[in-house]
Amino acid sequence: MKSLLSFALCAMVLLDGCILGNGGGGSGTGWTTQSSGTVTVLRSVQFVNTTTGWAVGDEEVTLKTTDGGATWVNKSPGTWSRSKSHAVRFMDLNLGWMLSDSDGVAYIFKTTDGGESWNKYRLSSDMNSIFFADAYTGWVVGSDYMSKTTNGGVTWQTPTNISGSIELTSVTFADVMNGWVVGDRGDIFKTTNGGTTWNRQTSGTTRDLNAVRFWDLNNGWIAGRSAILHTTNGGTTWTPQTIDTNYVLGGIDFVNANTGWAVGYNRASANAGVILKTTDGGVSWNLESAGSIPSLISLDAIDTGRAWAVGVTGAIVKYTGD
Repeated sequence: MKSLLSFALCAMVLLDGCILGNGGGGSGTGWTTQSSGTVTVLRSVQFVNTTTGWAVGDEEVTLKTTDGGATWVNKSPGTWSRSKSHAVRFMDLNLGWMLSDSDGVAYIFKTTDGGESWNKYRLSSDMNSIFFADAYTGWVVGSDYMSKTTNGGVTWQTPTNISGSIELTSVTFADVMNGWVVGDRGDIFKTTNGGTTWNRQTSGTTRDLNAVRFWDLNNGWIAGRSAILHTTNGGTTWTPQTIDTNYVLGGIDFVNANTGWAVGYNRASANAGVILKTTDGGVSWNLESAGSIPSLISLDAIDTGRAWAVGVTGAIVKYTGD
């Protein structure tokens, strides 16, 4: 299985609470480090409100916070020590899923009690990304396959090939019918019937694409290797946005049609972590932090004043705005 990005480990040590960069606001704004209690790679982060969130990664690390990241507690399913969790998705404080694998075998872990207990469901193929549109309807993608559940992840349809794809890395849906997947060599596909059929969209690039997010049916962004793409018409056309070509981005998220962040690393600077922010829909992207954090892989923003990113060596950073 291919993870969202192949990140080089950085031997940088982060101090809890260290201010990394200014977010453009007044006193107290910007990015600060948080102590994860681990040095393993963290691959995915999601918050359901301002206090409760999850960060998952290698070696069965399944971290939960209920205080905005000030403290993190491991809520691992306790299945195996060599597992790697690629993605986490929660619908509310209690209901959530993790996409994990060990030795080439992929599983979905589901909790209905906020991580106190987990049920395990095996997948027939390795997968890289998971998304749920509601408590019952979800999708996973990986390699050149997609699989869907309509009963909350208890059973999954036989994986179907998305014709012409090479390696699918990220999936998102605007509702239960309209969704997008992206992958290597500029692959973008869209469905309007819940994943029954997929149609290729023209990306205009052959670069690897690692993350896709849609704010609504029309406005979406994709982050990847030396690339951010934007659409205002559901992907009928995609427009490249200007960033440093040395940036390899693994996470992107928007809280409205204008404000968003993207995270990754800089190939020209010893793979130092990169955080970009826009307040104009991506017309311009501003560098908020560089050189003081390890490579970042995943990002989740819940409003204009709070966002979290995770990456290698157990890195967790939090944005606090005005």
